[in-house]
Amino acid sequence: MNLGNKVLYLFSSRSVISMRRLKRDLSYLLDKNDPENFDFFVWRTIRNFRALGHIEANVVNREEKFISTNPAIVRLPLVGPVECVLTGSRFPKTIEKLKSSANRDIEIKIEENRPEKSVAPDTIKIISDTSDKIASLAEENEIEFIDGYPAFDLANFASSCSDIINSDEWRKRDLSGFQSYFDIENYRFKKGSEDSNPALKEHFNELDHRRTYYIFNDEGESVPIDKDYGRYAFLSLKEENCLDYIPESYELKAPLSLPFPPLLERALTLCSGKCPRLNTEGTHYIYSEIPREIGKIVINKLSGEF
Repeated sequence: MNLGNKVLYLFSSRSVISMRRLKRDLSYLLDKNDPENFDFFVWRTIRNFRALGHIEANVVNREEKFISTNPAIVRLPLVGPVECVLTGSRFPKTIEKLKSSANRDIEIKIEENRPEKSVAPDTIKIISDTSDKIASLAEENEIEFIDGYPAFDLANFASSCSDIINSDEWRKRDLSGFQSYFDIENYRFKKGSEDSNPALKEHFNELDHRRTYYIFNDEGESVPIDKDYGRYAFLSLKEENCLDYIPESYELKAPLSLPFPPLLERALTLCSGKCPRLNTEGTHYIYSEIPREIGKIVINKLSGEF
């Protein structure tokens, strides 16, 4: 059994698990073969599981916790036969049960996920000529069936950078304790201060050690912002588009150092049911099987230009 499936069974058996416990259990599962950058490995693995719809994240008493989601069969926005993926918690017997109850008109495929510098569970695809047959299979196994195109709905529902930029929360703030700023040259946070605006800065509270991110406009007004959205909102203020949609191959490219906000990342991942792959240069993630409509929504929400 590969490590990604073991981690999914770990999430499924615990229902809720803290970051501290997850790191300890991952280290145990790796059996002293910890990757060179263990913290990045854990972070990217969590992103994979959230994007694939297996877990949700929440902060309780300043501690991040991960909640295993209920199993669901989710339709992918693909042309041709109806293709779905199994999301949420699962165990080996879940797949065996689905296979034993599926009729000859339903194909169940197991596809391995091989994300770089992290792990993810196998993708379980359920394929048929009609959605009604898959809905019946889901009902028989007491699993929720989500028809329509959830990837499209998630992309539409997610917030946009323009919502943040056009909000009425901007104001002058008396703040100190900024430890780093977002460097537009390499798309990464850099230690030190940045006096010019617009800017995206990381604020560190000495009392509770909490990190908060603020984006500043040309007038020096600021608004607190989520880190993932902050990077794209700042680039939008600078009128810099770093995303690339390739219509010939239905692929969307994003720089490795610019992870998507979670809802948009899930929308893109649930187009194919697979984790993104790295390009040959190791500089960009490539999301596959992205319909033009969804690619347009995501890019417009983050950069305003498609």
